[in-house]
Amino acid sequence: MKRIYAILFTLLLSWPVSAQFFMGISYDGAVPGGEFRNFINSASFMGLSAVGRVYVAKNKSVGMTIGWNRFLQTSDEPLYYEGNWYYEPHKRAAYLMPFLLNFHYYFDLSKKTKIYAGLNGGFYYIVQKFKLTDSNEKLLNNSLHLGAAPEIGFMQSWSSGLEGFFGVRYNYVLPRKDTISFSHWSFYIGLAVKTSYF
Repeated sequence: MKRIYAILFTLLLSWPVSAQFFMGISYDGAVPGGEFRNFINSASFMGLSAVGRVYVAKNKSVGMTIGWNRFLQTSDEPLYYEGNWYYEPHKRAAYLMPFLLNFHYYFDLSKKTKIYAGLNGGFYYIVQKFKLTDSNEKLLNNSLHLGAAPEIGFMQSWSSGLEGFFGVRYNYVLPRKDTISFSHWSFYIGLAVKTSYF
């Protein structure tokens, strides 16, 4: 425990006295991949994310992304649940909520334009359901999954610290026992404020 406190204290001392931070919100779309595509193969256009980053150097930042995506699809393919097969048409749904820490590196294209590459890591809270026409929703999955997500994006600065950004991220979501992998591609476009503190 003393070693952990020493590391945290060292990081605190090395933190820049004056730094910039970036806070924004984005509209997200997503496309299922791998095993997830066998459950729902339709793209999601119902997603939002909140983004926060602190620049620890001119071209480096650390931060966090918290998001939400909803996938919906009507299917007539057989579905197995609790020892029974369901063959009638039904609605399928999956809700994915990532909580990710991240690191980004920036490349200047011009004074106001940058591209960036990043790596995210954390966990995804996932709720997976289906509903028959004349019955209540049935829960297939409700659990946390570890995951990682490489990312690339583009950032454009405007006046008064306002910035536009968009990018793509591949979310590799680890399966748990008796669950599928919920890996997927996500695409986002958003607005952010970039300013300084201290």
